[in-house]
Amino acid sequence: MMALADPFAPIAETDTAPATKHVAKAQKVPIVPVPDDAPPCTFKIPGKGGAPTQKWEYRDAAGCLLGYDARFEYLEDGKRCKDVMPVTFCQEGDKQAWRSKGLPAPRPLYGLDRLAQRPDAPVVVAEGAKSADAAGSLLPDHVAVSWQGGANAISQSHWRTLAGRDVLIWPDRDRQLDVFGQERAYEDQPGTIAAENIIEKLKGHAASIRILDLRELECSDGWDAADAVVEGWDVERASHFVQVHSTLIDTDAPGTIMPFGFENTPEGLFYTEGETRRLWICGRLKVLAKTRDVAGTSWGLLLEWNDSDGVQHRWAMPKGMLAGDGSAIREELLSRGFDVSTDSRAKGRLLEFLARVDTPSRSRAVTRVGWSNGVFALPHLTFGDTAADRVLFQSTDAAAHQYASAGTLEEWQTHVALPAIGNSRLVFMVSAAFVGPILGPATEEGGGVNFVGASSSGKTTALKAAASVWGPSAFMRTWKATGNGLEGVAVQHSETLLCLDELGQLEPKEAGQVAYMLANGQGKTRATRAGGSRSAASWRIMYLSTGEVGLADLAREAKASRAPQAGQEVRILDVPADAGRGMGVFERISGAETPEAFARMIKSAAAEFYGTAALAYLEEVTALRDQVGDIIAASVAEFGSTYVPDGADGQVERGARRFGLVAAAGELAIALGILPWPKGEATGAAAVMFKSWIRRRGGTGAAEDRNIIERLRLFIEAHGDSRFAPMIEPEDGFHRQILNRAGFYRNAVDQRGDDARTVREYLFMTETWKEVFAGHDITRVNNVLVDQGILVPGASKRSQSINLPGLPKTRCYVVNAGALGDGD
Repeated sequence: MMALADPFAPIAETDTAPATKHVAKAQKVPIVPVPDDAPPCTFKIPGKGGAPTQKWEYRDAAGCLLGYDARFEYLEDGKRCKDVMPVTFCQEGDKQAWRSKGLPAPRPLYGLDRLAQRPDAPVVVAEGAKSADAAGSLLPDHVAVSWQGGANAISQSHWRTLAGRDVLIWPDRDRQLDVFGQERAYEDQPGTIAAENIIEKLKGHAASIRILDLRELECSDGWDAADAVVEGWDVERASHFVQVHSTLIDTDAPGTIMPFGFENTPEGLFYTEGETRRLWICGRLKVLAKTRDVAGTSWGLLLEWNDSDGVQHRWAMPKGMLAGDGSAIREELLSRGFDVSTDSRAKGRLLEFLARVDTPSRSRAVTRVGWSNGVFALPHLTFGDTAADRVLFQSTDAAAHQYASAGTLEEWQTHVALPAIGNSRLVFMVSAAFVGPILGPATEEGGGVNFVGASSSGKTTALKAAASVWGPSAFMRTWKATGNGLEGVAVQHSETLLCLDELGQLEPKEAGQVAYMLANGQGKTRATRAGGSRSAASWRIMYLSTGEVGLADLAREAKASRAPQAGQEVRILDVPADAGRGMGVFERISGAETPEAFARMIKSAAAEFYGTAALAYLEEVTALRDQVGDIIAASVAEFGSTYVPDGADGQVERGARRFGLVAAAGELAIALGILPWPKGEATGAAAVMFKSWIRRRGGTGAAEDRNIIERLRLFIEAHGDSRFAPMIEPEDGFHRQILNRAGFYRNAVDQRGDDARTVREYLFMTETWKEVFAGHDITRVNNVLVDQGILVPGASKRSQSINLPGLPKTRCYVVNAGALGDGD
C-alpha cells in the first residue's frame, strides 16, 4: 500500500515554478509651473508619430508656463484623424519628460495671464482654447478663457477664478441626432449641457452670467466661435449678435449665504417648514450687497428684483427699518412692483430673512444727494464710483424723487437752452441750475435768489426752464410747506437745485427762519427716543424762488414794525423779475408772436426734454473735481473785482459772490459743451441781475442801516397822526385824544445850502424810541440816523432836552421827517 504524502511537509525546491514578475508602472506627476530649464515640448502620440500641429499655452497669473493643449493629426487605418489632448511636463519615476497628462485639479483655466492683466474686463468662456482665442478676437472688450478636458472635465476646473466677473458663455452649437435620426432638442445638446454645468459652477461667484442662445442659428454640427471667424464674422457683427442673442441668468449675488431654511428660487423666496412644507414668502429677491456709510453706521441691504413688467428695481434698504413690524418695508416693496405674501407667518419670515441673510459684497451708503468722498450720488445714479467702491443713495423714501430724464441733450439744448440767449432772467436761472455740484469743490456757501414780480410775468416759466436741467416740471416745488417739511426737501436737493414757486405761500412768521435754514445748510437738532441728540439734517444748496413779494415784504406781514435782518436778506437775494422791456421776464422772444406764446413754447419744451443736461454735466465735473475748485474761485473773484463798486458794504460783496457763482457755473457748462451759448453769456446775465439787486436793495450800503431807517419810516407812517400830539394847540381849540402817546410833533425849518423848507419834526420820548428799535443796538441806531441827517442831536447827546406841553423838561429824540423822506 502506497503511503500518502504529508500535506504539511515543506515544498521541495524542485516542486516550485518561477513566478511571473509584475513591475509597477511609474506614475506621471505634472510639474507646475514648468521649470525654466525644462526641454522644449517634443511630445508625440506613441505609435502614431508626428509632432503637434498646434499648441495652446496654459499660463498662471504671473505668466509662468503650466502646460499645453496640443492638436495632433495622424493617419489611422487609412483615415485622417485629429485629436486634442493635454500635455504637461511630468515627473515619471526617476526621469522628467513631456507626457500626455492633464493639469492637477482644480485645473487652472486657459487664459489666466490675460485675466490678471485686465482685472475689470468682462469674460467670455468658450469650449476649447481654439474657440476661446477666436471669441477673444471677435469680442476684444472681453477676456477669453476656456478649460481643459472638454465637457466631461468641467467639475475639475477652478471656476472661482471668475469670482466677481461679468461672464458671457459662448457654447458650441452641437446638432447631434437621437436614435431615431432626429436632431435632439437644443437643451439636450452636449454644448448646451456643458454651458448649463458651467453656470452652476459660477452661481454665487460671478457678478453676472449671460449665455448665448444659438438655437436659431443656421450652422453645421459643432459650430463655435472659430467657425464664426472662418465665416467672416467681424467685431461689429459679433457684438451685435451678443447684444441680441445673449440671455441674462438670474442668480444670487456672489457669495450670498442663505439663512437656514430659506431657498431663493426663480419662483420666489421660500421657507421650508418640516420636511416637505414650503412657505412662499415673496417674489425672487436678490441681496446684492451690505451697505454702510464712511463712519460704519447707517447699515442696510441693497436689494434687487423685477416687477411684473420685467423692469428691474434696486433699493438700498436701511436696516433700521427692521426695528418695527416691517410694514414700511412691505409698503416700499409693494409700491415698486414686488410681490409679497400677506400670510402672517410669511411676514415674519421676510423680516427674519432680511435680518440674517449675508453677503461679502459691500457698498458705501449715503443718505443725502450730492458729493461723498469724490463720488456724486443721485437717488438713482452715482457718478465717479468704481466696482471696488460702489456708492448708493439709501433712504426710506428713495423712490419719491423727481430726478429723471427724457429726450436727448441735443433736443434740450435746441428747444430750451438756445431760446434763452439774450434773456437775462432766463439765462441766469438756467445757469443757476449748474451751481449745486460746484458748491462743495469750491467751498462756497449756499443761498437763494428770489425773483419778485407780478403774476403772469413769466417767472414760473423761467423757473421751469431751470428745473428742466435736472428733471421734469414736477422737480419744481412750492413754498407751501412748513420749515420742518422744507428740511426733507432740502436734503433731497442738496448740491443740485431747489426750485420753489410762490414765496407768498410761505407762512410770514417762518420767512426769516427758513431763509437762514436753507442757506446755512442745517436743520433743527432733535432728541432721540432715549433723550439723546439726533444728528441734524444737513445739505448744501442753491435755490431759486419766485413770488409776488420779497422776503422783506413777507417778514413785515409777521410784524409790521420789523424789517428782516440783514443776514436773512443776504441769504435770499430779492431781484426784480421784470426785465423792463414790457414783456415781463423776457427781453427777446425768438420769433414768437407774443411773450405769452414764447412762454408756452419754453414750458412745452421743458416738459418734453429734461434731465439730460445735469447728467452730462455731472459726468464732466466728476472727472474734473480736483480742478473745479480753483477754476470757480478764480471766476468768482474776477466777477467781484469787475462789478462790485468801491466802498461797497461787506454784504454787497457776499451777494456778489452768489451772482459770481452763477456766472462761473454757467460759463463752466458752456466750456464743457453742455450749454450751447457763446462765451460770456452767463456772466453778462449775472451782471445784469447783480445791478438789479443793488438797485432794489437801495444801494451798496449796509442792510442794517437801511433797515433802521425803514423801521423808523414804517412807524411814523403807521402812527404819525394817532400817537403823536401837536406841540402847539390848534387855533380852533379842539383837543384830539391821544392813546398810548409816543411823543409830539412840530414844524421846523430844514436849511440845506441855500434852500430852506418847512418840515415836520417828530419828538420821540425815550421809552418809545426803545420800542421802535427793539432788538437793535441803540447807539448804532442813533449814529446811523445822525449821519443821514434824520436824527437832530443835542449839544452833547443824541437826544435833546425839551419842554413838552403839560410835562416837565424831558429828553426826546428829534426826527427830521423831511430827511427821512429823502431816503426813500
